Amino acid sequence: MTRRERRQQTFARRNDDETVVAKRARVRGLAAKVTLAIVNAPRAFVNRDLNAAINIRRYVVLKTKPAELA
Repeated sequence: MTRRERRQQTFARRNDDETVVAKRARVRGLAAKVTLAIVNAPRAFVNRDLNAAINIRRYVVLKTKPAELA
């Protein structure tokens, strides 16, 4: 199946109200489902490694440590 055919099927299913459509993203070997109903909503980070790196960087630049890290 070509990329174009997959895309056409996705758009066809997206327009069907009775079908629950989920887009799968491969993250660390796990399939993370992101529902297409919330496409415009801001998405939380699914990749745990990236999320951890962002949190570590955020805490490093703080002048005081949060209570849970003290």
